[in-house]
This record gives sequence, C-alpha cells and structure tokens, in this order.
Amino acid sequence: MDEELFKLPEELPTELNALSELRSEAQAAFDAIKTKVEAGEDLTDEELEHLKYVVDSIAQIDAATAAAEDSKAARNQSIADLIKAGEGEDGEDDERDEGDSPGRTVHRDLPSGVKCALGDGLAREAVWDLIHARGRMSANLS
Repeated sequence: MDEELFKLPEELPTELNALSELRSEAQAAFDAIKTKVEAGEDLTDEELEHLKYVVDSIAQIDAATAAAEDSKAARNQSIADLIKAGEGEDGEDDERDEGDSPGRTVHRDLPSGVKCALGDGLAREAVWDLIHARGRMSANLS
C-alpha cells in the first residue's frame, strides 16, 4: 500500500465532531481498500490485516459515538429536568391565551371561567380566598 495507513489515536475523542471526523477518515480508508477489491486486485496480507483493523476501528468509533450521543441526551434531559424543577413543583408554566394581555399571567388553577391577571402568588391566593369566602357566604345566606 502506497498511501499512509489509517490509525486510531491512542485515546478516542469524546466529542461528537471529533468522532465524526475520525469516522470519515476510517471510512475513507475502508473505501480505498474496497475500491481495490472491486477492481479485481488481490489484497496483500498487510492490506488484509489493515482491512480488519479499519473495520474494527469503525466499530469502536461507532460505539464511542453512540456513547457520546447518549451522554449528550442524558445531559440535555438533566437540563430540562432542572428547568422544569425550577419552574415549580409540577413544572408547569402559567399559560396565556391569545386574547390575554402581554406580560400578564393568566392562572389556570382558578375555577373555570375565572381569569386572573395577577403577577404573584400572594395576589392569586387572595383571589382564591375571596372566591371561596363568597361561596361560604352564599351558603350561609341560604
């Protein structure tokens, strides 16, 4: 073989971009040997050993890439979980309908039909208490 042989680094990279680049180099080495075989040329013992090495290297790179992707996915899930936890116990944001005023929060935990554009939890609790107090007052008048 006249060209320089593909060789894995002593330690595989862990970053996806570096693994992708290394995979491309290994694939190019494989394709060069494959082209020679498809052209009807015989492989030397050295070329055959290198083909085995390249195929094994591709498998190692693919495994490292899968591990890096899993690690990235787990990290992203951890970030999402932390964001959700930081938003509150249930992780649900207060929602706003199209007709609601920008910058104002509509609290969906109030009874249906009641839209309260209040900014903090204390005001929301006060409205909730007023709604329940009115219900108790109505019951007392009956």
